[in-house]
Amino acid sequence: MKTHLQDAHRRNMRWYILSIADAGRTLGVSETTTLRALTDAKLSPTPSEVRDEATYLERKGLLEIDKDDQLWNFTITAPGIDIVNYDEKCPKAIGRPQKHWD
Repeated sequence: MKTHLQDAHRRNMRWYILSIADAGRTLGVSETTTLRALTDAKLSPTPSEVRDEATYLERKGLLEIDKDDQLWNFTITAPGIDIVNYDEKCPKAIGRPQKHWD
């Protein structure tokens, strides 16, 4: 059974993955870099969780995943950039912080 905290953790991890991919926009980012950044953000995900949430974002068309080797690389898509830049409405399943400026 999923708890509210588990759902919040999953939504936040999705947001961070998009944000990290946006930071590496031109080249993409490896899952290792993503995992390290998520750990630094105190989310402490497992490699499997990172892949699961990245796959979710890929299915939504917000992220592309290169699975050529055993190491995955993530590249943000144009719709993903729009979500990160607050130019488009964000799905509720992604924990984007509220915009407090304009």
